[in-house]
Amino acid sequence: MKSKIGVVCIVLGVLLLLGSLLLAMFNIHQDIAARDASARIMTHLVQQIQENAESESADEEDEFIQGELQIPSVLLTDEDKK
Repeated sequence: MKSKIGVVCIVLGVLLLLGSLLLAMFNIHQDIAARDASARIMTHLVQQIQENAESESADEEDEFIQGELQIPSVLLTDEDKK
């Protein structure tokens, strides 16, 4: 009877060790996949930020050169609209 309990405990322990090994391998795989995905996204985000910064700086220069003041039409009187 004691030997059966010992064998069951050993088999259960081995199964738990195998399960923890599989879980560790899965976590490593997920970590690598997440690292690759974040690297792809970061390059895309950096490009988007640079493009936005360039377009905003060009827009700011255009607005300064034009020198126009934009007033919402709600605030204009009939004389101003002419």
